[in-house]
Amino acid sequence: MPEDRLEQIFNMVTELIRIAGNTNAAVEELRKGQEELKQGQERLEARMDRLEDRMDGLEARMDRLEARMDRLEARMDRLEDRMDGLEARMDRLETRTDSIETIARHIQEDQKSMFEVMGEHEVAIRSLRRRPV
Repeated sequence: MPEDRLEQIFNMVTELIRIAGNTNAAVEELRKGQEELKQGQERLEARMDRLEDRMDGLEARMDRLEARMDRLEARMDRLEDRMDGLEARMDRLETRTDSIETIARHIQEDQKSMFEVMGEHEVAIRSLRRRPV
């Protein structure tokens, strides 16, 4: 019986050695997986750093574009103000032009009347006298 017991202990020790070997292999496999995960995480962190740098560059570019847009809007506002002033000036000039045209028509009518009263011959003589020779 002691031999059976000894063989049973021997079998148990053998089984424990096999289990320990399997456990060690599993632990080694887990370590490799953990190392791969760590390397993957480092690659992801490096990629995130590059993305953050790109985002910072894009944000700076966006800020410059916004500042440029603000300057363009201010310039457009100034141009609109100038355009409004020019339109008002044009309206005043049109009013004055209409007034001048009305006065010119009256003068032409008065000239026709004077021409009829004085006669064509008298008007021609007076026109010649005013011209320098």
